[in-house]
Amino acid sequence: MRSELDFVLKELAQYIMYGAEDVKNTYKEEKIIQVDKNITDINKIYRKFQRIEKDNYWRMDEDEIFYRQAKYLENFEDNYEVKNVHRNSYNIFGVDYTYSNFSFTDFRTYFSWRTKIRKGEFELIDWEYEQIYINELLNQIGCKDENDVIEKLIDFWKGYRQCTLKIDSVMPNIIKEFYITNGFKIPYTEIMKKFPIEIKTQAKDLKDINKGIYTDKIDFLDEISTYKIAKSKLLETKYGYLLNQCIEKIFTKLNQKFKENDISLSEMLMYKHETEYWWNPLRNYNIFHEKKPIGPIIIEGIEKYECLNGMWNKTIYSENRKYRNTIGYILKTMECYIREYLGYRKLKLPGKNEIIKDIGEYYCSDKTRNILRKIYEMNLQEIIQIETIKFLEENKIPKMIFKKPKEKQDEFEQEEKIEVVFNQEQFAKIREKSEEIQKALIIEENDEEIKNSVVREESIENDKEISEIKKYTIDKPKEVANTQEENVFKKFAYNLNPEEKEIINVLLEKQDVENKIMKIAQSHNEMLEVIISNINDKALETIGDTVIESDMSSIYEDYEEEIKKGMKQIWQ
Repeated sequence: MRSELDFVLKELAQYIMYGAEDVKNTYKEEKIIQVDKNITDINKIYRKFQRIEKDNYWRMDEDEIFYRQAKYLENFEDNYEVKNVHRNSYNIFGVDYTYSNFSFTDFRTYFSWRTKIRKGEFELIDWEYEQIYINELLNQIGCKDENDVIEKLIDFWKGYRQCTLKIDSVMPNIIKEFYITNGFKIPYTEIMKKFPIEIKTQAKDLKDINKGIYTDKIDFLDEISTYKIAKSKLLETKYGYLLNQCIEKIFTKLNQKFKENDISLSEMLMYKHETEYWWNPLRNYNIFHEKKPIGPIIIEGIEKYECLNGMWNKTIYSENRKYRNTIGYILKTMECYIREYLGYRKLKLPGKNEIIKDIGEYYCSDKTRNILRKIYEMNLQEIIQIETIKFLEENKIPKMIFKKPKEKQDEFEQEEKIEVVFNQEQFAKIREKSEEIQKALIIEENDEEIKNSVVREESIENDKEISEIKKYTIDKPKEVANTQEENVFKKFAYNLNPEEKEIINVLLEKQDVENKIMKIAQSHNEMLEVIISNINDKALETIGDTVIESDMSSIYEDYEEEIKKGMKQIWQ
């Protein structure tokens, strides 16, 4: 509802700007008239432009007033020096991307800038002017039809992103919502191919999951999991591909097991959003004569939009994050058994309490609580272990021992054997030769040259005899690499920034942990969750595992001593 005071102020402004005579004259428009671009009387055009709003203020809504003003100036061009002056596009009714309250400077600045844009000359200007231009295009100002609108929106996006990448954040939704409200026949994916940037969607993943297909889903699951398997160090080795392939095997089996317990794995991984209120597309723009297509609009098979009685409703499928701890438990358990099989640096197996944590993550309905209870009661760890080992054996992956990296890349080898034989006869000869060498060593100093020659000759003979030893198989002992392990934790500690080191020290001290780490986060103007996430990311990059438990109040027991040593080393 517009206020009466607003109307009086507008009348007063008109009086001051144009005098009493001009205010008395009432602008009557029976049809939309466009300005001839050759007219040079800018002041006259501007006054008429303003009168469209003034004379129809009470009998037309903002959408129609904007459309009539835009249509009047559809072919208008100007060559005024463009000034990047900030306009406040907010009023008591919300965002206002119209010509309302355009000053004469605003008028000339905007239409001169638009003239350049239409000629392909892109120049950075205030955000509100950009949005007014988009508002014009959405009303088909300067466009032949709806297809031309799409083409001009994309052309503007391509050109103007040379000035600012901020435009990338708004254009995809604007084009999509215009597509929906105008009922195009061509698939939306064909329009997306013309975009200057790639728009990543989860359409394929969601459709696959709905069908029970889990091929190549490591990135999708990483997004909805507390355990970031996509950052695993194992992926950097030559056996990294096993993670993605094993996920398919594990989740296919779990899908079967869950169905036996009346649990839908697809519903755990994807969520159906339905608007509880009517959806209003392009709500920040002033669309006049908006089209209402008949029938639902389907986008990529996961989005459905339908206009009923002039009102829009939408249904969208997206990833489900309500079970993020449970998914993290499954992924980490699977990787633990793969690492153990390969002899790679071991991870600590997660506890079943990770599943219970999902109850407190989001609003938990009775249905969700019942699902989590059933999963908790299942012997999930054993199922994952059996299927993981079975997968590795079916793919003929031999059990490995981990060989510490000599250069950059981790290497795996099957257990090596050395062959040796103990020969009594050869041993007796060696013993006899050793006694002769011992006598030679007692030679007096003046006979040292003789002594050296005897030693050299006898050593050569011994080498020949030892080289003739036959081979016999015995196990080669594994090498210990404590120094390399220590260096890993030292590198982890060295990579931490000051607030992260403070958090680690508090967690190691184990005294009043929650209060202290919260104060540290506040003192650095950071969210505690962000700091913990950064620490775990750095741990994944160096150690190969997260080190802080999901409750954010403790370090995994397996890593405490190593982290203490690493922290001490960087202060020495």
